[in-house]
Amino acid sequence: MTDATEAARWDDVETVARLLAAHAVEYILVGGYALFANGIVRLTQDIDIVVRVAPENSRRWIAALSRLPDGIAAGLAGEDDPFPRDEDTGALGVIRINDAFTVDVMPSACGLSYEQLLPYRDFLDYEDGLAVPVLNLEGLLLTKRGSRQKDMVDAEALRLAIARAKGKA
Repeated sequence: MTDATEAARWDDVETVARLLAAHAVEYILVGGYALFANGIVRLTQDIDIVVRVAPENSRRWIAALSRLPDGIAAGLAGEDDPFPRDEDTGALGVIRINDAFTVDVMPSACGLSYEQLLPYRDFLDYEDGLAVPVLNLEGLLLTKRGSRQKDMVDAEALRLAIARAKGKA
């Protein structure tokens, strides 16, 4: 895999969403582009998705992301359980697909699995029928419990956006 990629753009998010939809992948857009979809703009370099961890879903997202320009994800073909495991805890790690742009495929966000995030899933609908599953404001706030500076800044922006949406700001 290459280490240097271009920063992802919104049209790259749409490309990924179309590939994932074509392969019936169960996923939710999270991270910086989910913030953007919810009206919060901050610089981001990659596309972050949380996927349902199951062999058939893994085969589908690997097939979908293998269609990106450089085909990097094809190296995972045949893997039913592609996520690396921490030797001490058994926790599943992130798979970083460094293709023409970077896609981080995650089994969870801030410890929350796809299934746990489902109640916070909304859809960004396109006129042609594409529906991009995206984490809503409340769900995004749950994923910003970390100690990274950008997570703390995001969490504050999310709290303000939630308050505004509820008419309290």
